Amino acid sequence: VLSLLKCIVAHGAKGVGQTWLVENLWPDDEGDKARGALRTALHRLRGLLGDSRALIVSDCRVSLDPTRVWVDLFAFERLDGPSRGQAPDRAFALYRGPFLPDDLDESWAAVTRQLQEIATATGE
Repeated sequence: VLSLLKCIVAHGAKGVGQTWLVENLWPDDEGDKARGALRTALHRLRGLLGDSRALIVSDCRVSLDPTRVWVDLFAFERLDGPSRGQAPDRAFALYRGPFLPDDLDESWAAVTRQLQEIATATGE
């Protein structure tokens, strides 16, 4: 369940495709079994989050509802807008360390981690 949450966060506010989740979190399971595992994990994640509406499953994508769940990475992504001139100070205020440091071997977290490192190193 925590791997599912990490994958959803790593893919950003736009969410992640259900097919991607099934193929990457349950690669040894086939078809219906893998989709069933995703349904079960989504149900458990809703319980863990304490809000059944915190997860959005729509158009074959899974995301977190930003009105119900605050994620520092999503706030970091939103800095790339009209207030960009103020972004460095706000970005540093949000920064709490490397993205998912306990998951360094997970390829799905690598791109987000690299983007975070570049942004904090350049002050963007």
